[in-house]
Amino acid sequence: ALWRGLVAYYPFNGNANDETGNGINGIVNGATITANRFVQSNQAYNFSSATAVSSEACQWIQLPFSQAWNAPSVTLSAWIKPSALFWSGSGIQEASIMHRGDGAGENGFEEVRFQIGGGGGFKSTVQVTTGETTAGVVAISTPPVVTGAWQHLVMSYDDQYLRQYFNGVLVAATPISGSIRKSQTHTWSIGDAWMANGHWYYFDGIIDDIRIYNRPLSAF
Repeated sequence: ALWRGLVAYYPFNGNANDETGNGINGIVNGATITANRFVQSNQAYNFSSATAVSSEACQWIQLPFSQAWNAPSVTLSAWIKPSALFWSGSGIQEASIMHRGDGAGENGFEEVRFQIGGGGGFKSTVQVTTGETTAGVVAISTPPVVTGAWQHLVMSYDDQYLRQYFNGVLVAATPISGSIRKSQTHTWSIGDAWMANGHWYYFDGIIDDIRIYNRPLSAF
């Protein structure tokens, strides 16, 4: 069942509230409410980096810290409609859909990044810990993300593989073992990557229906 293990759900029904009942409500910073993929008004958020200054906050949504983020496995799901594949102020900077990391300044690590990668591919990153060793793994899919159209992106990590699904099809499976790094301060950012040295990887376009699970999912 799609509700099992769902720790946060953001359908953006006029706001950025978590509709699981867990109360992990988002804080909207500049993003504007807009129509979703069903052309229903006030059911998604639009992000624009047109006025962004490198490393400074622009338009993003913050999800506050929760112990729910410290599960050893994770699945992220989002619908996106990009208006650009890169930040408009840079022809090379990747576009972050979701990011969990050190914006709170705890350390130099990030746990999860979910983004449009270089060349317009779908890119996911996780930092895992095995014993005293921390390592990062990156999965990049071949199917390109396109502008001006709705697309469904899912990343899932299950202590063995980092998998990516693009419009319901498995497009990448990268082997890695270990638990995702834990933090007592790190938050999620939607629409950019809030890192220790500022805000980066601005997303341009619409994001909707974000789901965060504490378990791997194989299909949607």
